[in-house]
Amino acid sequence: MSTKEERKGSGLLTLVIMSGAVFFGLRSCDQESEAPKITLFKDTNDCVQAGYNLSFCAQKQEEAQQELIRNMATYSQLDVCENLYGIGNCIQSKRKLSRSQYDQCLAENATPEYCDRLSEQDVYGPKLAGFSIDESPEAVQRYSSTHTHSSGSYYFSRARPFYSTRYEPNVYREVGSSEKWLSDGSNKLKPANYHHNSTRTTSRGGFGNKSKSKGG
Repeated sequence: MSTKEERKGSGLLTLVIMSGAVFFGLRSCDQESEAPKITLFKDTNDCVQAGYNLSFCAQKQEEAQQELIRNMATYSQLDVCENLYGIGNCIQSKRKLSRSQYDQCLAENATPEYCDRLSEQDVYGPKLAGFSIDESPEAVQRYSSTHTHSSGSYYFSRARPFYSTRYEPNVYREVGSSEKWLSDGSNKLKPANYHHNSTRTTSRGGFGNKSKSKGG
C-alpha cells in the first residue's frame, strides 16, 4: 500500500472514530439532561392505581403524615399554622413530648400535672401534600408473600412525606431537605432548580440532606 493510500485509510479510520465519539457524546448529553423524578401519591387512590394494595397505601399515607408532624414545627393555634401552609392545609394532632423534653419541663419547676397536660396538648401542623414510595409494587408484593406480618406492618418500606406552603402551593418540599420539586403535569415531580442539559447530580432529599439551591 502506498503512503498516499495509508494516509487515506488512516483518515477514514479517524473519521469513523470521531463520528462514534460524537454520537456517544450526544447520547450522553441526552441521558444527563433527563431530570430525576419522583412519583407523588396525593392519596391512597393514587397509590392503589399505581399497583400497590389498599392496606399498604393506607398505612404508608398515615406513616408519612405522622413523620411530617414529628419533624415539622407545630402551632397551638390553627390560624398561625394556616398562615404558613394555607387554609385547609393544617391538621390537628396531639403534642407528644419525648422523655428528654418531659424531663426538661420538670426541670423548669413545672408540676408533673402541667407537663402531662403539655404532652397531650392539641397542636396544628402541615397537612400531607403527598407521599412517595421507593419500592415498586412488585417488590412490595414479593416481600409480603415471603414474610408474615403479625402487626400488619411493612417494615422494609418507608414513605417519603411532602408538603407545600401557602406562598408556593405548587411547589413540593420533602421533610429534612431544602430541595424543591415541581409537578411535570402528571403525578411526577422534578427538581425545581433543574436546568436542561445540567450535569449536576440532584439529591433526592431525605433526612440531613441539604441543597445548595436558594430558598427554603
